[in-house]
Amino acid sequence: MAHIFISYRHDTVDFAYLLAARMEDAGFSGVINPDPRAGEGWSPWIDRVIGEALAVIALITPEAGLSPFVAYEWAYALGAGIAVIPIVLIETELHPRLKALDPLDFISPENLPWQTLLERLWARADRLIDAHLPVPPTAAPEVKDAAAALGSHDGAERLAALQTLAAMDSPAARAMIIAAAQHPVYRAVRLAAVGALANMKGDDALRGLLIAVRDSDTEVSRAAAQAVSGFGDAAVPGLVEIMQSGARAAIWALSLIATPATVPGLIEALKMSGWFAPRTAAATLGKIADVRAVPGLVEALDSEDESLHALAVEALRKIGTPEALAALEKIGW
Repeated sequence: MAHIFISYRHDTVDFAYLLAARMEDAGFSGVINPDPRAGEGWSPWIDRVIGEALAVIALITPEAGLSPFVAYEWAYALGAGIAVIPIVLIETELHPRLKALDPLDFISPENLPWQTLLERLWARADRLIDAHLPVPPTAAPEVKDAAAALGSHDGAERLAALQTLAAMDSPAARAMIIAAAQHPVYRAVRLAAVGALANMKGDDALRGLLIAVRDSDTEVSRAAAQAVSGFGDAAVPGLVEIMQSGARAAIWALSLIATPATVPGLIEALKMSGWFAPRTAAATLGKIADVRAVPGLVEALDSEDESLHALAVEALRKIGTPEALAALEKIGW
């Protein structure tokens, strides 16, 4: 979901973290340091994360003005149609493209324009929310009011609106809670919606949680995975489909369910790249001790990952079929 990307050079790292904290206090999610996906380098990560941003805040100093990395980040954002907000920390000769963006003057510690910065971000957020979280025109007035408040600039009002919707017993309110679990800007709303969906029954609640499992925010995706696991075997087909896209939270949810219905998906996860999926799958298959997992676990014995190898050994020992024990005997166990 949309976040604030902070572009900076190492000499402004302290202000970058202060800025990120101020953004989080306002309800936005800030991204500072790279967190590439498995096998993903710096440039693909930057392109992806900037492309998903609500706005890019570029911290400008003379050194940042000479940095090819900072220049790449704000230039890529402009090319991708992402708003760029320059913050000038030290008097600097600005690139003409940045000068045209009405930079914010943070040089003097008196009267720092924090409110102006927030207003610019809120303006972007409001447009995104209106496009992706529309108020249902045919809903009851109380549902409309609560739905509109999900885009409030006040965090307490946003959460109160979600609680109001959760207390209602109407299809329109349920639909808005499911939509709120995909809120395009505010993480706290998505988390609260996931919590509400966890207490709801029905296929629509499950569908909403499965969508939230895909959330790019780890906190939201893990909360959704925890909630989805409460639906048991009914959630397995959807989780396996999500797992195939590499979503860790889906694999974790399968490990929480840990019933025979999860075995085919976990066997598939044994062959996935990285360390998380294969190790989680091997540990869970050992817990389930289903004979269908033996061929996949035997194959995992050849892994160069010592932890995966050890987990496969333990799983095969617990399953204990002749085929499993023969494979262990072959490696001298």
